Amino acid sequence: MTFAWMSLKNLLITSWRIITELNKLPEMKKQILITLKIFLILSIITGVLYPLVITGIAQLIFPKEANGSLILVNNQVRGSSLIGQRFDSVGYFWSRPSAIDYN
Repeated sequence: MTFAWMSLKNLLITSWRIITELNKLPEMKKQILITLKIFLILSIITGVLYPLVITGIAQLIFPKEANGSLILVNNQVRGSSLIGQRFDSVGYFWSRPSAIDYN
């Protein structure tokens, strides 16, 4: 118990020293706060707003493709029409073998 108490005491003392040093450096503190605000704003924009806007636009313009072009058989999803497409043009490399169009 004594070791844990001493560790906690040292942690609190160290934290207090760091805080008092930051108060002595108001310009650095101001820069850190500006940096954190910019970080939070950009995180919200790029992590939440942008994906929601792009998903919404895709749902409006390409609803079938945005949902995966699912193939339904008896109201059950059996696959996607975008997977396993045939490539016959000379400009394409040989694709890997797939389960489409084999007889």
